[in-house]
Amino acid sequence: MEHCIVCGMEVKVSNEAESMNYENKIFYFCTTLCKVLFEQEPKKYIDAGKETKSEEE
Repeated sequence: MEHCIVCGMEVKVSNEAESMNYENKIFYFCTTLCKVLFEQEPKKYIDAGKETKSEEE
């Protein structure tokens, strides 16, 4: 399972899952709204994800 980069919910990867290729990486989303929010400000969510991972280490 993947996690939605916008809200953190688990996303089952399938043909029906919302996804987007951004800078040669595939991101999965739990809803179309999360995908739209990511499209508007991708760096915001990518940077937030990096901060979260570094805090966990």
